[in-house]
Amino acid sequence: CIDQCEVCEKPQKTDPVLTVYHEGATKQCTEVDNYFYEKSILRSSEECSSTRDRLQETCCFDTPASPCNLCQKGSEFFDVMGANSVDFMGEKISCSDVSDLMFRREEQDGETCAANRDAYFDACCDSKCSLCEEMGLEAGVKVSFEGRMQTCLELDLSLGPASIEKGSDECSEVVEQFKDDCCYKKPDEPCQICAGENFSTKKDTSVLYLGTETKCDQLSNYLGSREEQQGQACQIATTQHSDTCCYEHCSLCGDGKADWETFVNYNGRAMSCGDFEWVLRGDGVAAGDEECGAVKGQFYDTCCYEPPEKTCNLCHVDGEWLDVNADLEINVRGSATTCFS
Repeated sequence: CIDQCEVCEKPQKTDPVLTVYHEGATKQCTEVDNYFYEKSILRSSEECSSTRDRLQETCCFDTPASPCNLCQKGSEFFDVMGANSVDFMGEKISCSDVSDLMFRREEQDGETCAANRDAYFDACCDSKCSLCEEMGLEAGVKVSFEGRMQTCLELDLSLGPASIEKGSDECSEVVEQFKDDCCYKKPDEPCQICAGENFSTKKDTSVLYLGTETKCDQLSNYLGSREEQQGQACQIATTQHSDTCCYEHCSLCGDGKADWETFVNYNGRAMSCGDFEWVLRGDGVAAGDEECGAVKGQFYDTCCYEPPEKTCNLCHVDGEWLDVNADLEINVRGSATTCFS
């Protein structure tokens, strides 16, 4: 155990998006944690205490029981226009980031959620008439509307500039006229040709599907939006293309556990051992790849462990349960820590 300083005390989480001023520069809250690790700043130090006192309100939060949905009004849910930007807490950020921040940090019934919904709903939430609502849109199909041939996608996009609002009589008329040509039912159980949480689709590999060369990720998205998992089209595509299109994620610890409290330096950045699974998955590293083998060879012994069947209790001696002298400082494997840690 190491007396490592962190901005937020568990079980609070550190915000990955918000920025603060630290050591002469603007940094993300998580970068301050990296600074503590790189400089070996201890939890018991004055620098740790003063920095945490200053940054805790901005950087730390408790996971809400019922997360705030920025674009929900009553029982209706509206799409977030993620690319739009708004002024939020003194800086310009995207509506997507505002929505994510509210969902991470605020309760649905809280005052902060309500206040930000009132402030940003018009800029961030799409309340225009939607041609297909919860159904899928046949983007390339052409229809005639007001004397002009246009695709269903063009028609759907034109409803916003025309100020046709969801729920209006005009919206209902347009939807009723074109829903059969432009809309299709989304599957209840979407097709996954690379099923299982440990598998993903190769992005740069192509296969021949219905006579057309198609990238694997495009095929996966197409089938996922239209076909049922148990449907014939999904089963045939899976049989024919899963071996080519799918790969198993590289896992640093396999069936073992990663030590979240241990930090290492990987590709020039400090990170917790527990973050490896997501980093390797994001980089598309496959099990069996040379890179996967190199990562395991370098970090497995440091990061991974097998959970004991019966956990060790330091203060269970000769059948007696003794109290822990929590604040007593000791040295373990060359690092200062406390008995509690």
